Amino acid sequence: MRQTNEQAAKALKERAQLNAAYRRARSAHRRELYEQEPRLRQFALQLNRFQMPDAAAFLTYVREENRSWLLTAPPELRAEALSLVNERIQRIRQTQGLVPLDDPLPEQDDDVWQLAKRELA
Repeated sequence: MRQTNEQAAKALKERAQLNAAYRRARSAHRRELYEQEPRLRQFALQLNRFQMPDAAAFLTYVREENRSWLLTAPPELRAEALSLVNERIQRIRQTQGLVPLDDPLPEQDDDVWQLAKRELA
């Protein structure tokens, strides 16, 4: 039993190290994309200003940015913009005490995430 606990602890430590390495690499990659396309950084900064009551404005902003420049941006930048939208929506939900991910059922109306995803996909 002791060996199993030690193995579990080692596995958890290894997982934490891998997760930290991934976060560092992801951050470095995002910084590179921001340098490549400063509008992406501005997009991220603006997304962070939106809160739960701003759903309509949030979606309008995403649509306007998509039509303004994201539509013709390279796929990697479009994917990163979608990732930024996803992260912001999750953070907003968490600050409201909601689960981070909660896709609507097929018979329900699309939520902001689904609409933004459709816009950027």
